[in-house]
Amino acid sequence: MKTGRMTKWLIMAAALLVLAGCGSGDSEKSGAESTPKVEKEEIAAPKEEEKPVEAEEPAAQDLSLEEIYQNIAKEVELPPMYFADDDFLMNYYGIDASLLSEYVFASSEDAARVDSVILMKLKDPAEADVISGGLDGLLSQMEVEMDNYLPEAHELVTQAKVRRHGDILELVISAERDRICGIIDKLLP
Repeated sequence: MKTGRMTKWLIMAAALLVLAGCGSGDSEKSGAESTPKVEKEEIAAPKEEEKPVEAEEPAAQDLSLEEIYQNIAKEVELPPMYFADDDFLMNYYGIDASLLSEYVFASSEDAARVDSVILMKLKDPAEADVISGGLDGLLSQMEVEMDNYLPEAHELVTQAKVRRHGDILELVISAERDRICGIIDKLLP
């Protein structure tokens, strides 16, 4: 038990370090943005009216799965989450991460909660059935585990389903599933 918890904490600490590292890149960008201020001032008036329309569409198409997850986390209160790595995906769900170009596999750290936000971008859309099968296996496993253990959690699991957006697969298990799926629908092309 202690080893499993320690592993989760170590993974969470590593994730925080990675996210902190990503934050430092933003401060570098801020410094770089100070140079082209003249350009922004020169074209600020015409672009202000156009900017919201233009910025939303490209931003939605250019967002990484991590950025989409961060948007979800800003708008929806999620419990503390564990972020799975390649080995976890393979060992527990039979999902080969080498078939994915990127993914976010966030699952509640609390075993009494089933909250999960899973986004997976396929390298080859022909592999959708294989990956979807792994996610369906996850749902089946959770249904069995929660059936007698936590009826409320079981209900959330039975309502969840794997959805596809082109080359991206999504699985959301949460009481806020409709809100989360709405955010994903808005941000994915």
